[in-house]
Amino acid sequence: MRREKVNTQTPRRAPGRDGRLATMLIGLLLSGIAHASAAPRCPPWQSFARPGIFWSIQGPHGDPHSHLLGTMHLDWADVLSVVPAVEPILRKASVFVMETLLTHHAIAILHRAMLLPAGGSLKSLIGPELYARAQNEYKRRGWSIAALADEQPWALLVTLSVPPMRHPVLDEVLAQHARRWDIPVIGLESTDEQIDALSTLPLAIQRSLLREALAHPDGRALRALERQYRAQSLSGLVHAANERDAHHPRTNRIFFRRLLHDRNRRMIARLLPILGHRRAFVAVGALHLPGFLSRLDKAGYCARPITLREP
Repeated sequence: MRREKVNTQTPRRAPGRDGRLATMLIGLLLSGIAHASAAPRCPPWQSFARPGIFWSIQGPHGDPHSHLLGTMHLDWADVLSVVPAVEPILRKASVFVMETLLTHHAIAILHRAMLLPAGGSLKSLIGPELYARAQNEYKRRGWSIAALADEQPWALLVTLSVPPMRHPVLDEVLAQHARRWDIPVIGLESTDEQIDALSTLPLAIQRSLLREALAHPDGRALRALERQYRAQSLSGLVHAANERDAHHPRTNRIFFRRLLHDRNRRMIARLLPILGHRRAFVAVGALHLPGFLSRLDKAGYCARPITLREP
């Protein structure tokens, strides 16, 4: 949800793929922030027996009571089942906070960034062997390979790592509810910043991640995360992510540092002023929760897990 600007050269056309890939990317996602505040008034989040995906947050100076929900950027029914459970709390919020806002302008920026500039060649960037495997996977999924040649390597990675979304993902469903109830919706990052987190990964890392995605096209890693999410087990989610890390430790260490830890630092810095004076409902990818909760602990916030029950 820095170092290089989004390419502004005119890209070639990718037929009808901007909306789907935009939703995918919204998909995809620990130095301390020191506050001169009192020590946390409750145990750190790690000390709770069953740390889950939903937390109440109380500030150190009588700040408004807020809530933090870990999400998965998917439209799967089991993921969306948390919506009815959190609706009563969302209705009482004075602001809804998410990673980034999926506006028409944001989609246009994303669509442009996902495509190589004129004259660019994905095959030359990732090599003929990976390119041929990507073509075969596109054919297997029934997708047109015409669009493949124009994609940036990181955009191809997103395409292969996340299943197509036919409906709004969990975060956007919650945002739609908030807007319906006249609750302001705020994004913690710009689209450019989210793109930057992926596009500035070293090309060797992008190729390594592509090779892994092509080796496991069935989405088993995502399904493993979804099972832990359905069980409301934050420790299970972290364990499933760490199992993926074990196969390619250096590659995944860099990937998660860029996609999680670096972004956590930026998002928390922007979130703290909001928590200081508004009753917020915050929704970020569930794997961001350990970093968020640790930083909130250091800032003097008291976080307690809430078990969600189906209505």
